[in-house]
Amino acid sequence: MDKLKYLTFLLVTLIGTSAYAQDKVLDLSRKADKIDQVPEAEFGLNAFRHQVAKLFVPTKEAVKAKASGTLLATFVISKIGELTDIEIVKDMGYGMGEEYKRVLKEISKKSKWKPGVHNNEKVAVKYALPLRFAL
Repeated sequence: MDKLKYLTFLLVTLIGTSAYAQDKVLDLSRKADKIDQVPEAEFGLNAFRHQVAKLFVPTKEAVKAKASGTLLATFVISKIGELTDIEIVKDMGYGMGEEYKRVLKEISKKSKWKPGVHNNEKVAVKYALPLRFAL
Protein backbone atom coordinates (compact mmCIF):
# COMPACT_ATOMS: atom_id res chain seq x y z
CA MET A 1 0.00 0.00 0.00
CA ASP A 2 2.92 2.36 0.67
CA LYS A 3 4.00 1.94 -2.94
CA LEU A 4 0.48 2.84 -4.08
CA LYS A 5 0.47 5.94 -1.88
CA TYR A 6 3.85 6.96 -3.28
CA LEU A 7 2.67 6.46 -6.87
CA THR A 8 -0.48 8.38 -6.11
CA PHE A 9 1.59 11.22 -4.67
CA LEU A 10 3.68 11.31 -7.83
CA LEU A 11 0.63 11.25 -10.09
CA VAL A 12 -1.57 13.59 -8.10
CA THR A 13 -1.47 17.14 -9.31
CA LEU A 14 -3.34 19.87 -7.57
CA ILE A 15 -4.02 22.61 -10.04
CA GLY A 16 -4.75 26.30 -9.43
CA THR A 17 -7.06 27.69 -6.85
CA SER A 18 -9.88 30.11 -7.27
CA ALA A 19 -11.07 32.48 -4.59
CA TYR A 20 -14.68 33.54 -4.15
CA ALA A 21 -16.20 36.15 -1.88
CA GLN A 22 -18.64 34.46 0.48
CA ASP A 23 -21.82 35.47 -1.39
CA LYS A 24 -20.55 36.18 -4.90
CA VAL A 25 -17.84 34.95 -7.20
CA LEU A 26 -14.69 36.98 -6.73
CA ASP A 27 -13.05 37.49 -10.11
CA LEU A 28 -9.43 38.24 -9.31
CA SER A 29 -8.87 39.64 -12.79
CA ARG A 30 -11.45 42.40 -12.19
CA LYS A 31 -10.09 45.26 -10.10
CA ALA A 32 -13.49 45.89 -8.47
CA ASP A 33 -13.61 42.33 -7.10
CA LYS A 34 -10.09 42.10 -5.72
CA ILE A 35 -9.55 41.73 -2.04
CA ASP A 36 -6.54 43.22 -0.34
CA GLN A 37 -5.15 39.90 0.85
CA VAL A 38 -6.24 36.41 -0.16
CA PRO A 39 -6.25 33.72 2.53
CA GLU A 40 -2.98 31.85 2.99
CA ALA A 41 -2.52 28.30 4.22
CA GLU A 42 -0.49 28.05 7.42
CA PHE A 43 2.70 26.90 5.67
CA GLY A 44 1.79 28.13 2.19
CA LEU A 45 -0.42 26.79 -0.56
CA ASN A 46 2.23 24.41 -1.93
CA ALA A 47 2.60 22.80 1.51
CA PHE A 48 -1.20 22.52 1.73
CA ARG A 49 -1.31 20.82 -1.67
CA HIS A 50 1.49 18.47 -0.63
CA GLN A 51 -0.43 17.58 2.53
CA VAL A 52 -3.55 16.77 0.48
CA ALA A 53 -1.53 14.57 -1.88
CA LYS A 54 0.16 12.81 1.02
CA LEU A 55 -3.11 11.98 2.83
CA PHE A 56 -5.22 11.12 -0.22
CA VAL A 57 -5.66 7.37 -0.68
CA PRO A 58 -7.46 6.30 -3.85
CA THR A 59 -10.30 3.85 -3.34
CA LYS A 60 -9.98 0.22 -4.38
CA GLU A 61 -12.70 0.80 -6.97
CA ALA A 62 -10.78 3.68 -8.55
CA VAL A 63 -7.56 1.66 -8.62
CA LYS A 64 -9.32 -1.29 -10.20
CA ALA A 65 -10.87 0.97 -12.85
CA LYS A 66 -7.54 2.78 -13.42
CA ALA A 67 -9.50 5.97 -12.97
CA SER A 68 -8.22 9.36 -13.97
CA GLY A 69 -9.79 12.76 -13.91
CA THR A 70 -10.40 15.82 -11.78
CA LEU A 71 -12.24 16.33 -8.52
CA LEU A 72 -13.27 19.82 -7.45
CA ALA A 73 -13.81 20.83 -3.85
CA THR A 74 -14.90 24.15 -2.47
CA PHE A 75 -14.43 25.32 1.09
CA VAL A 76 -14.64 28.54 3.04
CA ILE A 77 -11.74 30.10 4.91
CA SER A 78 -13.53 31.84 7.78
CA LYS A 79 -12.71 35.21 9.29
CA ILE A 80 -10.75 33.36 11.99
CA GLY A 81 -8.83 31.17 9.55
CA GLU A 82 -10.78 27.95 9.86
CA LEU A 83 -11.46 25.73 6.84
CA THR A 84 -15.24 25.14 6.82
CA ASP A 85 -18.17 24.29 4.53
CA ILE A 86 -16.29 21.64 2.52
CA GLU A 87 -18.22 20.51 -0.55
CA ILE A 88 -17.32 18.30 -3.49
CA VAL A 89 -18.75 20.09 -6.53
CA LYS A 90 -17.24 17.82 -9.18
CA ASP A 91 -16.96 14.11 -8.48
CA MET A 92 -15.97 11.32 -10.82
CA GLY A 93 -17.34 8.49 -8.75
CA TYR A 94 -15.58 5.43 -7.27
CA GLY A 95 -15.81 7.07 -3.83
CA MET A 96 -13.05 9.51 -4.73
CA GLY A 97 -15.10 12.61 -3.83
CA GLU A 98 -15.76 11.23 -0.37
CA GLU A 99 -12.04 10.52 0.04
CA TYR A 100 -11.14 14.06 -1.01
CA LYS A 101 -13.65 15.47 1.48
CA ARG A 102 -12.25 13.21 4.23
CA VAL A 103 -8.73 14.48 3.55
CA LEU A 104 -9.80 18.14 3.62
CA LYS A 105 -11.70 17.58 6.89
CA GLU A 106 -8.65 15.90 8.43
CA ILE A 107 -6.38 18.75 7.36
CA SER A 108 -8.86 21.33 8.66
CA LYS A 109 -8.50 19.89 12.17
CA LYS A 110 -4.73 20.33 12.12
CA SER A 111 -4.05 23.58 10.30
CA LYS A 112 -5.23 27.15 10.25
CA TRP A 113 -5.24 29.70 7.48
CA LYS A 114 -4.45 33.36 7.55
CA PRO A 115 -7.87 34.85 6.67
CA GLY A 116 -8.56 37.09 3.70
CA VAL A 117 -8.57 40.85 4.22
CA HIS A 118 -10.65 43.48 2.46
CA ASN A 119 -10.77 47.16 3.45
CA ASN A 120 -8.67 46.31 6.54
CA GLU A 121 -11.24 43.81 7.77
CA LYS A 122 -10.94 40.03 7.89
CA VAL A 123 -13.38 38.40 5.50
CA ALA A 124 -14.55 34.87 4.80
CA VAL A 125 -13.44 33.64 1.38
CA LYS A 126 -14.62 30.64 -0.57
CA TYR A 127 -11.93 28.63 -2.37
CA ALA A 128 -12.19 26.10 -5.15
CA LEU A 129 -9.42 23.53 -5.23
CA PRO A 130 -9.22 21.02 -8.08
CA LEU A 131 -7.45 17.69 -7.65
CA ARG A 132 -6.27 16.00 -10.82
CA PHE A 133 -4.96 12.45 -10.77
CA ALA A 134 -4.29 9.38 -12.88
CA LEU A 135 -4.00 5.82 -11.56
